Amino acid sequence: MSRRPVLTFVSVVLAAMAVAGWRLDSGAGYPAPGPAAVTTVQTSAVDQEWYCSVATAVSGGQAAGEIVLANSGGSTLTGTVTVYGNQAAAPASRAFSLPPWSRAVLGEQPVLNAPFVAATVVFHGGGGAAEQEISGPLGVSVTPCASRPSATWYFATGTTRPGASLVLALFNPFPENALADLSFSDPQGPSAPAEFQGIFVPSGGLVTIDVGQHVVQVDDIAATVRVRTGRLVASELQLDAIPNQSGLSLVLGAPAPAGTWFLPDGVEATGVSDSLHLYNPSSTAARVSIDLNLARGQAAPFQLSVAAGSETAVDLAGQTRIPLDDPYDIAIRARGGSLVVERTVTAVAPSTRTGTAAMLGATAPARTWLMAAGGASSSQDEWIDIFDPGRRAATVRVSYLAGGSDPALTGLRTVTVPAGGRLALRMGDHIQLADLSVLVSSSVPVVAERDLYQVGSIGISTSLGEKVS
Repeated sequence: MSRRPVLTFVSVVLAAMAVAGWRLDSGAGYPAPGPAAVTTVQTSAVDQEWYCSVATAVSGGQAAGEIVLANSGGSTLTGTVTVYGNQAAAPASRAFSLPPWSRAVLGEQPVLNAPFVAATVVFHGGGGAAEQEISGPLGVSVTPCASRPSATWYFATGTTRPGASLVLALFNPFPENALADLSFSDPQGPSAPAEFQGIFVPSGGLVTIDVGQHVVQVDDIAATVRVRTGRLVASELQLDAIPNQSGLSLVLGAPAPAGTWFLPDGVEATGVSDSLHLYNPSSTAARVSIDLNLARGQAAPFQLSVAAGSETAVDLAGQTRIPLDDPYDIAIRARGGSLVVERTVTAVAPSTRTGTAAMLGATAPARTWLMAAGGASSSQDEWIDIFDPGRRAATVRVSYLAGGSDPALTGLRTVTVPAGGRLALRMGDHIQLADLSVLVSSSVPVVAERDLYQVGSIGISTSLGEKVS
């Protein structure tokens, strides 16, 4: 698809779409999806492309998908969303025009009906971000879309225990075919099953693998995707239909291990299980220090070793060094080997929140973070957690995309995050808005996390925002 027809088409519908908060998921008043070429849209030097996977797009799907777009700049952004399925149907596209400081939502099922789908998002210009949101009977999960493919993808945790389903998605929207090899690490050691070697992912293809059909009843399993030829984006979908421990989570893989990881939020609370998963895919052992900065007290760091090719879970629940209801941020540093770090949370009664969630940690801070998806309402409680890992206090402004402007939230025009400390902000104390995109701007680099809790129903989502700078 050339750029000129897209821009011409967008100009026709711009008047109908230039309203803050518009949604594309209903399709009403917007063009019907049409066939798309297998290759991605040709982009210019100023274009941004995002890769979003994976979701379901059939009636009654367990993880129904929406693509949430946000424009954090002062100019209108045009572009195209293309949805790909894991069956033979051709991908389909829908054009969009996103006014300054606004957001939009595209339901994937109206564009393409398939058991599993993935999508590309092309912005013709800078300042845009895309996130994948999934929802179903087991809750809600949001994760950032990938900004580029990678030759490797790593996942620090997953489970195939009874009642749990672990789906690994390999997405190839690129012109060339791809081949990938999968390997795993669990308490029994590393493995590379023959059926997971040389997996063929065609151009324009999405391959979904039910890991539990091959790796049976494993409580905690890490995975590596290595791309032999071509390019891929990989993600994991976890569905847990387990009594007193149900939920869903979507995690984009880490493209590389790192020596430093940050997690802005943690808490020791009744009914809440909080665990860290440390995966060392390198060839040497990693000596690891886990530092917890408590809001009110102090905790001695955890010191441990993670063997080469292995995964270790650190259960923070019930640790005597962590006081009850004293929230904390986490800094993890490794020497020797490098790590991939994920955090999992499970909440059950008597906790007021219920569900499970998983999120990938951050390897570096940034001055600006954008959370495209979210909402503060009677049915959803949203929190933004900001961690300053540096030596200077951060002066932070928290605003939202209002369509035409980015006004600071009431009371959050200027807030301070202490050096080495954190700040937890409940969005509902400052605004009531069901469709809420939040922009965090800081004087020094920080790490920003968004947590969503469903009120009166199952569902927890934890994830980092998108780095804008």
